[in-house]
Amino acid sequence: MNPNKKALALYGTLLGLLVLVIAIALKPSPPVNLSHSRAVLVDTIVLNKTSLAPSIEGFGRVAPKQAWDAIAEVSGKVIYRHPQLESGRMLPKGVKVLAIDPLEYQFKLAQAQAALHSTQAQLTRLEQQQRNLNASLKIESQKLVLAEQEYQRKLSLKKRQLVSSSELESQNQALLVQTKMVEDLQSSLKLLPDDTKVTLAQLNVDEAKLQDAQRKLAQTQVFLPFEARIATVNVEIDQVVTQGMTMLSAHKLGAAEIKAEVSLSDMRTLVSSLAQLPKEPSLPSVELLDLSATVNLHIADHHFQWPAQVTRIAERVDPNQASLGLYLEVAQDYHQLDLLKSPPLTILLVQYIRHHVDEGDDVTEAVVSASRERFRAVILTSLTTAAGLLSLLLETSLQAQIVQPLVVSIVCGIFASTLMVLFVIPCAYAILDDFDMMSKHH
Repeated sequence: MNPNKKALALYGTLLGLLVLVIAIALKPSPPVNLSHSRAVLVDTIVLNKTSLAPSIEGFGRVAPKQAWDAIAEVSGKVIYRHPQLESGRMLPKGVKVLAIDPLEYQFKLAQAQAALHSTQAQLTRLEQQQRNLNASLKIESQKLVLAEQEYQRKLSLKKRQLVSSSELESQNQALLVQTKMVEDLQSSLKLLPDDTKVTLAQLNVDEAKLQDAQRKLAQTQVFLPFEARIATVNVEIDQVVTQGMTMLSAHKLGAAEIKAEVSLSDMRTLVSSLAQLPKEPSLPSVELLDLSATVNLHIADHHFQWPAQVTRIAERVDPNQASLGLYLEVAQDYHQLDLLKSPPLTILLVQYIRHHVDEGDDVTEAVVSASRERFRAVILTSLTTAAGLLSLLLETSLQAQIVQPLVVSIVCGIFASTLMVLFVIPCAYAILDDFDMMSKHH
């Protein structure tokens, strides 16, 4: 390329850059409108720091905090049953609920007492025998000394030919007899400590048998260890119970327990909300977190609520539901229980009928609606109870054959009460309402 052309290209580039710089420098700035304000009207809110606690929900079944089974520790015929020993009844602490015929165990107690007294008399005889042997040994030992002295005296006389040989021989025999008597007494005294040990061992055995007889006699009577609600009763008057048979089951009043299943994600949210876990020198416990809980129960239009306390966590995660169990304890004072707020099943059905009548429904329609609403709960309760007793009816063992008539009576009673609740009571309500209407017309 020609050097002159290169110089011209360079000069042209420099001239272009110079013109660009001059144009930028001489460009006028945009006009400014001084009357326009950039301020924006806003509202201010003062925020206060507040601690928030998450709320999680779980579902579970109510169970008694403490259940008690009266298991027969002795066998025999039931001669007493408390007149109010029925399922659902509440009985106070210490009341006698059952009694088994004690005649056999009273006889065994008398035998144990006689054996104990005999052994005590034997021990007394041994002590007296020891005292007598010691006294006899002391006397016979003195006689032995005298016999020995007499023998030595006659022996010296025999050497001087003053006594005959027969007299010396007689004295020698008397000495031997006395020596044997002393040795017999000493042998008897040596055997007495062993005899005393055997008698003392027999005395301990008799005392243990006496305590066992007293315990078995006391076990013929069954007392409630606490205030309880009777769950099931498996015995009747004149029924023979065998050892190990469950005669009744009861639930302690005052506390109920619920295992609420909570999802793992909700549980993680709850744990994450804890700012700091309490540090105690003892073993860790969920009770230290002081978590509050509320138990809710919805039955149609009725809503019940109880305060509860989280007491512990289940030992494992449920893999099927991906949940963790929390145990809640609900304290209840049964002495202040309001039965109108927690009515039994029959009263609950009548309340449903009245509820529909109060809403303006006809009595017949109210009866049908209330029965339809309670039909599922009543039927499921009756069927599950009857199904639980079905295994006893199918059992062929001797123990099952004893209680099978009672099981048949219970199942028939369940179905009879179901018919009463679902059909007889609603019909009776409607009939009584008709009589009431007729009396008002007259």
